[in-house]
Order: sequence, then structure tokens, then C-alpha cells
Amino acid sequence: MAAYLEVVNRRITTRFESARSYKSSFLNSSRQIISAKDAVPSTFFRLNVVLMLLMLASIFSYLFLSNLLVSERYTLSLRKQKFSQLSAELTSESIQKTSRVDDLLSFVKTSGMVEAKDISTVTEENGFALSENRY
Repeated sequence: MAAYLEVVNRRITTRFESARSYKSSFLNSSRQIISAKDAVPSTFFRLNVVLMLLMLASIFSYLFLSNLLVSERYTLSLRKQKFSQLSAELTSESIQKTSRVDDLLSFVKTSGMVEAKDISTVTEENGFALSENRY
């Protein structure tokens, strides 16, 4: 049992030491000065940036154009609805005018008026209609 504990203890200390050495090497490497050659972006990096900008531009143009298309369809549908509404109103007004003519004809018949047939020429004088046969 004691031998087993010694093996476990050795493994733990070995791992601890390796972690400590990794940490110290990381800290030392992060303190290094970056040379001017490393500061210049590579061609591959520039290509990636250009491709990402093109992708963003295409996404924004797609969003803008799709929004424009949807808004145009919406305004077109509103105009079609307004047109159909106005057509329905015009139809109802023409039906009302027909009913007004029918009301006028029924008034004429109930008042005892008759249709004028074989009319001689009617002239207008000072806003009054006169026939040529004056009494």
C-alpha cells in the first residue's frame, strides 16, 4: 500500500512540475518583443479580411434589396385594395343613381305628369323656356 501511495505522489508532483514549467515558459514567451516583420499582416490575412468584407457587403445588400422588394409588393397590394374599394364604391354609386332615376320616374307618374311628344321648338328668353306659339 505504501508503494502505491509513493507512485501516486510521484505522478502528482510530476504533473504539478510540468504545469509549473509550462506556465513559466508561457510567461517568458509573452514578454518577448514582436519584431517589425511579425507586425505586418500576411497576404493570407489580408485575403481573409477582404473576403469577410465582401461577405458583409453582400449580406447587407441582400437585406436592403429584399426589404425594398417586400415594401414594393406591400404598396402594390395596398394600391390594388384601394382600387377595388373605389371600384366597389363607384358601382354602388351607379346603382344609387339608377335608383334615383327610378324614384324620379315614380314621382312623375304619381304627380300626373306626362311625356312631352311632338314638341315644337323651345327657345330661352331671360332664363325662361318659351314656345314659338305664344298665347
